[in-house]
Amino acid sequence: RLRAIATGGVEPALTILLDCSPQEGLQRIADRGGPDRLEREELTFHERVRNGYLRLAKREPARIKVIDAAQGIPIVLKQTMEQIRHVAATDRT
Repeated sequence: RLRAIATGGVEPALTILLDCSPQEGLQRIADRGGPDRLEREELTFHERVRNGYLRLAKREPARIKVIDAAQGIPIVLKQTMEQIRHVAATDRT
């Protein structure tokens, strides 16, 4: 409800959720040089956040597309572009 109030009911045609396990995400953060304030939270925090986003995606599958971000970058990019092209083609008709 808060989102609808804040945005005046306007929603994007497409939201891409790049999903990976919290453990993998935290490892990527460590590999790039270290965490910020939110990234320093406990693993359970990151699991709750991920689960919240996945619940949203399950409630709105037509708009929120989940892409497995544990795949290689070329595959993630290809799948992301396919979703964008699909929405762009749909919006033209």
